[in-house]
This record gives sequence, C-alpha cells and structure tokens, in this order.
Amino acid sequence: MQNSLKNRIIIYMKTRNIFPVLILVLLLSCSCFVPAESLSILSYNVQNLFDDVADGGEYHNYNPESGQWGSEMFQNKLNNLAEVIRETDADIVLLFEVENQNCIDSLVRFYLPTRGYRFNYCLDQENSNINSAVISRIPVNEVKTHRLELGRSILRNINEVFFEYRGIEFEIILNHWKSKLGGDEETEEKRKLSAQTVRRLIQNNPLPVIVAGDLNEDLYEFKKQEFRYPTALVSKKNLHRIPKEERNRCLVFSENKEEVKGDVLYSIWSELPPEKGSYFYSSEWEKIDHIFVNEPIIDPTQKPNLIRCEIPEYDFMVNRNGKPRSFSTKTFTGVSDHFPLLIELEF
Repeated sequence: MQNSLKNRIIIYMKTRNIFPVLILVLLLSCSCFVPAESLSILSYNVQNLFDDVADGGEYHNYNPESGQWGSEMFQNKLNNLAEVIRETDADIVLLFEVENQNCIDSLVRFYLPTRGYRFNYCLDQENSNINSAVISRIPVNEVKTHRLELGRSILRNINEVFFEYRGIEFEIILNHWKSKLGGDEETEEKRKLSAQTVRRLIQNNPLPVIVAGDLNEDLYEFKKQEFRYPTALVSKKNLHRIPKEERNRCLVFSENKEEVKGDVLYSIWSELPPEKGSYFYSSEWEKIDHIFVNEPIIDPTQKPNLIRCEIPEYDFMVNRNGKPRSFSTKTFTGVSDHFPLLIELEF
C-alpha cells in the first residue's frame, strides 16, 4: 500500500465466511442449476429500495411510520423490479441502494421463487440504509469488504465478491461512489479515494475481474470538466494530463481493447450506442453507471470472454420521453431513475 494512501485513509478488510450458509441453502433447495456456456450479469441502481418495516434509519419518505411508504408500495416496487430481472434472465444480479437483507429475501422469495436465485446477500454497511446486494444462481465463494474513510467521512464500502463457474474463478467488485451532492469538484476527492482503492485491487490481479456499479461520475467526466482538475475516472489517452503523483488515484479505462493491459480497464460503454446513457440529468444523458472488465475478459484466447453488452429497456421502466421511469407511490408504475447495464460472458 502506498504511503500516500496510508496517510490519507484507513481501509479495513473483512472477509465473510459464507460456506456454512451455502451448504444450508443447497440442502434446502430442490432445484438444480445446470451450467451453461455463458453467464449474464446485471448491474442496477434500484433507487431507494426500502422495506415496509420501520427500523429507525430510513429516509423520511420511506419510513412506514410517516404514512408515505408502506407494504403496498414496497410489494409493488419489488414486483416491478422482479419483472426487470425476469426479462433479462440474468444469472448474477448486482443491486445498489438496497436497505437491508429483508428487501432481498422478499424479492427472491415472493417474486422470483422459481428463477434459481439461491445465493442472495445484502452487503450491509454499519449505519447505512443504502447498501449493495447480490442475488445469484451460482455460489458466492467469498466476500471481501473494504471500508473507506477520508478524514471524518465514512464512504460507502467497496465489496469484492468471488465466484467460480465451469472451473474458472473470477471476481466482481461492487461500487457505489460518492454523489456530487455538495459540488462536483468539492466531492471529487471522495470518488478518487474509491477509484484508488479499486485500482489497488486490480493491480497484479490474475483473475478475470468485473468492476460494476453506480460511480456517480460520467465516463468522460475529465473532459466535461475541461481538464481543470484530476477526476476519479480518466481515459488512458488523457492520462498524460494528470500530474504523475496523482495518477495512481484514478481508475483508468480505455475504449481501445489493445490498450487494456494491467490496471487499465475496458468500458462496455464502448460497445453501446454513444448517444445513450444510464441516467438523465439536466436535460442530458450521463454515463454514470458502469461495467468495466480487465484484460483476461477481452482476450479471445481466454475464458471468460465478453460477448454481449446491453442497456435493458422495457416499456414499464421507461417514461413517454424514453427516460428511466422512477417508481411512483401513486400509480405503482416504474422502477428506478437509472437504467441497468447487462453483460454476457462466454465460459
């Protein structure tokens, strides 16, 4: 770990032993998942998925005791979210902005009971009601949780989730970086801390790695900010604009597969329509939800290999203007103010 990292932050790593839980789930399950030659992964910010139990930490609008949120709303939101998952038929689903494990258990038990999702975890963070979660048809072998602190600020955890499929080990790094609430440049240091952590995790990592989540930063943020200050996401072609001492604090990507080596990642936005985004804000599309993959996944001589990228859009999750439709507590329509991203890997 570099000295600058030591001086500025504290990172705690917690490894969760989930093997006994997996054995129990396997014993209780009566269905079998037959491995196919490909595996699909969905990444989705579901915009404040809160359950109908007052735990004391909810946002006011999602506290059942406020009268603005309750069982009927919770159940309808779950139903709409489940419809997205059913339509995509993803094998691994990564969800962001989930209150707790009850949300995940209710989603799978009541709305996806026959879809084969037997390994389901909300990766709870202490004193947080906005968490990441995984629901999966294949076993989760291990989870490593990285806690990030910057001064007095505790940032959202970064979670490494490890899998094995058809004899190939791989990992997914789940991210939900700091929003721009408080100012773009004023909050950039917090996103750079998350970027630095992810970069450290992928350096010299021999596994196929997927980096996914809501990074609250556009793919072309550095250019949009007119190169005024280093941003957390930087393309390899613009890395020379970053002072050398700052470069290790950026997550570096390329849209050219030939440049994807070491800790330079490939963005799936390279394979999606350039006019599209995952989030619509101030009258323009933003590419703030991301899936990046490392070199082994785009090397055609290795497995797994990236074979499909998609922005799933179904009528019920899109408004009349073609933008993401947030869930309405009045009409019970919509899901989220984000679109999900989907990839398929060939094993």
